[in-house]
Amino acid sequence: MNKEWLVARLEELKVSPKRSLGQNFLVSNHVVEKIVEMARKIAAENLIEIGPGVGALTDHLKQLPTKSFRLIELDEVFAAHWKSQNLNVIEEDALRLSWSDPEFQRPRTHLVSNLPYQISAPLVMELSSLDRPWISSMTLMFQREVADRITAAPRSKAYGSLSVLAQNRWKIKKLVDAGPACFHPRPKVTSRVLHFELLDGGFGSNEFLKFVRLAFQNRRKFLIKSLKGLSSQMDWEKALTDLKFSTQVRAEELAPKEWRNLFEELRRHGH
Repeated sequence: MNKEWLVARLEELKVSPKRSLGQNFLVSNHVVEKIVEMARKIAAENLIEIGPGVGALTDHLKQLPTKSFRLIELDEVFAAHWKSQNLNVIEEDALRLSWSDPEFQRPRTHLVSNLPYQISAPLVMELSSLDRPWISSMTLMFQREVADRITAAPRSKAYGSLSVLAQNRWKIKKLVDAGPACFHPRPKVTSRVLHFELLDGGFGSNEFLKFVRLAFQNRRKFLIKSLKGLSSQMDWEKALTDLKFSTQVRAEELAPKEWRNLFEELRRHGH
């Protein structure tokens, strides 16, 4: 699998990469092998791939022994192509899917994707905030900057609501980096593949997502000012001091687990 293979398949399908859909197709055997090797190692009962495109990953993933293999593809030409291969294709935008719909959920699901950059952060936020998590693991490609935000440590410039939400739900590790030459057309940025494993006792919900995002809106100000905007009835000074925080703490100083503790304190007071 290389650029020549990709160009030939694009010509066969009479399509070209669409910038509007963020289509940068993998042409690196090394990166593909790392992602497929992880899927094989996970040996999940169910497998989902977002944005299969021409199939650099799909051609390998469809051969794995699973109960179900589903593709989510927005491009109608690629969707039609995979349907013609008798694969289960959901022709939809991944951000518009009802990930919380019980009819869509299947236990022990592994999610794989070379994600379009514009949907990567919102998708991770959504999947980290499901009230009942059912995806057990994910191997996803990101723009390096987004990957850094997901794995960032407190007090760092990249640390924010995405870091808090992802790290409360998943154990995350770097799998492999992918430079511009690993794609066609070449993006102007470096990419990174991260692997996510659902944490035992992990935490997340839609309410927690709203809480963290609002609290980070004014990250340079003292956190208590944002918290008072969330609930004026809550005694935030007492809540912070009870949890051993200074009333002058800033949002970027709290570790992911400390965010969970603060949220649960809010819930205990019925807010």
